Amino acid sequence: MPAGSYGLYTIPNAASWTIILSKVVSPNGLMYKQTDDFLRFEAKPKVAPARERMTFLFSDFGDNAGTLDLEWRSCASPS
Repeated sequence: MPAGSYGLYTIPNAASWTIILSKVVSPNGLMYKQTDDFLRFEAKPKVAPARERMTFLFSDFGDNAGTLDLEWRSCASPS
């Protein structure tokens, strides 16, 4: 993936999430168009500790693969 700026979008579902990297960075995310997708893939969600603020972590990465951990408070958690 070339160095640069990308928009990040997700389509969450219970069994899997669609992760989208867009070639267009929209300040409010309202200008998304599927034709601007650079990369789109499916990811399986796992239970993780709740976090007050969304955290992006890259782990277990090498030359050809890696793990992106998006950690945040679960929508099912009490406020």
